[in-house]
Amino acid sequence: MHNPLLFQIREAVKFRLPDGGVTLDFAKVQGKKQYADTAIAANYITTLKLPYDLIALEVPYSEVNTKTIIVVKQQVDGSIVYVPLSKITTPDMGFWFEYGLTGIIEPNFNGTYTVDENFTTNPDHNEHGKYAMSLYSYAVLSFIAALQCSNVKLMDDVAPAKLNKSRIKKGKEPLFDYKVLTIDTQSSTTTKKGTANASEPTHSKREHLRRGHIRRLENKTVWVNPCVVGDSSKGNINKEYRVI
Repeated sequence: MHNPLLFQIREAVKFRLPDGGVTLDFAKVQGKKQYADTAIAANYITTLKLPYDLIALEVPYSEVNTKTIIVVKQQVDGSIVYVPLSKITTPDMGFWFEYGLTGIIEPNFNGTYTVDENFTTNPDHNEHGKYAMSLYSYAVLSFIAALQCSNVKLMDDVAPAKLNKSRIKKGKEPLFDYKVLTIDTQSSTTTKKGTANASEPTHSKREHLRRGHIRRLENKTVWVNPCVVGDSSKGNINKEYRVI
């Protein structure tokens, strides 16, 4: 494992993210593509701070049959640098692809954030590569926003010691330990599934699923679970949302 990026992945604290990498949804849509809305992100990210100086986010993208590991590093100036490495699987083979691009997310003085997907220029990068980098910045920002919710906790997903011992004997790399984000459903500030905010008039709308979202309180930010609200007698609205 001589590749510097692979070495960083081995040394990093590793996290598994949901399919598509978006834990909290604050996208802006342009045509058929979606990007992180950095203006909205600023409402939920108090400090552009990683839980560890070096982390690796593992993200599956089932629609295109790939898995990406995003190496993310905290910089001394407060910015965050991220570099992706994708495993592309075909019917005949699987291989790792390094984009040769590095993105940077920088805090601004007015509380917003600037995302630059071309921090390291590569004359060969194309539109697909730039869009992929924007998706990875979205995954990084939504991960940071989720961590700043007071009822989102880190849980360890430890690789089985017996299995790793067997793999090492066979000359294989041991499996990594991971951390995952979980919602503390016992928290008094977490809205339970099937309930709604009592201050909101639910009788005036058709029954629908309210997406999981983050709520800003006076002294903290919390995750509110998805719930069904509204009056079923007025009809219903079917939607699908991405949640943790």
